[in-house]
Amino acid sequence: HLFVGGKAFVTGAALAATPDGGMVSVGDFTGSFQALGQNFTAGASTTRAFTAKHGANGTLQWVVAMGANGTTAKAERVAVDAAGNVLVAGTFTGTVRDPATGRWLDDIQPMIAGFDWLGDAEKAAIFSGNAMRVFRL
Repeated sequence: HLFVGGKAFVTGAALAATPDGGMVSVGDFTGSFQALGQNFTAGASTTRAFTAKHGANGTLQWVVAMGANGTTAKAERVAVDAAGNVLVAGTFTGTVRDPATGRWLDDIQPMIAGFDWLGDAEKAAIFSGNAMRVFRL
């Protein structure tokens, strides 16, 4: 059972095995749910991506949500390396501010995000035209 409590529509997209015998799942959700004492909400006209880690016994260990109100973020692929670090690929549509330039970027499509084996966000990159913007999450 992935999520506990709330009213969310969750779509799973991909799974990857982890070195400890667990798995990582990715997908997207609308609405809201609770997991591990945290509330996850996708506001009106919003779809947020999620990445969730389950232990070898199926116990949920961590969940990360990506995206912001008024945007669409979808996690579509996931890979795990030998150390348990997670790489997620998907799409993002909406408006985001580039922290390097302060400019607002619109209609960004491909995105990737990386997490360490504990679910701590490392970096995310979004692609706009022929440019890549890397963000520290």
